[in-house]
Amino acid sequence: MRLRHKKWQEGMIEDNEDIALQELSDELISSITDLEIGSGRGQFLIDLAKKNPKRNYLGVEINRTAFAIAVKKLVNEEQKLTNVQYLNMPIDDVLPKLRLESLDNIYLNFSDPWPKKRHNRRRLTYPTRLMQYLNLLKKDGKILFKTDNPILFEASVEYFLSIEELKTSIDRDYQLTEDDCLTEYEKKFRERGVKICKIIAKKK
Repeated sequence: MRLRHKKWQEGMIEDNEDIALQELSDELISSITDLEIGSGRGQFLIDLAKKNPKRNYLGVEINRTAFAIAVKKLVNEEQKLTNVQYLNMPIDDVLPKLRLESLDNIYLNFSDPWPKKRHNRRRLTYPTRLMQYLNLLKKDGKILFKTDNPILFEASVEYFLSIEELKTSIDRDYQLTEDDCLTEYEKKFRERGVKICKIIAKKK
């Protein structure tokens, strides 16, 4: 994600420590129901939080500028939302701290495809990652993955199908429903006519 540094971003983060998180607290860990890994500019979780006020959403984003933009969007929402927060931290530092079998949903939206073979292990859908997510999900919990990248998608299909504990549904041309929430990227892609692929994997 290539984003230019914003002059206002550090002030935005400092002034909104309740939603612009720099660390995981025990209280936060115990309250999360849904996790987005790579939450980007944040619109997806904001829209989900509006539709599901009884759920508690955490978006983890390593890019500082994207993180600040998400916080700004949340702050500027007319409807004050108390069930969504953003965390600026590498996901490798986050996952080991979360409670086993505590999450209902994990969202992976338009993740970095890491196209070079030597980098494939960094993909958020790589089998070792999927096993980490699996351990964090409750029974019947779901991993929901979307991408516009056909190479990443086909590799991810193999990754998901290799995990016996997941019941995997594959859609190579996902059509929107009225319940869907879109990231900023998906909205742009769909406006251009780009085909979106989706995987939903439920913990058995």
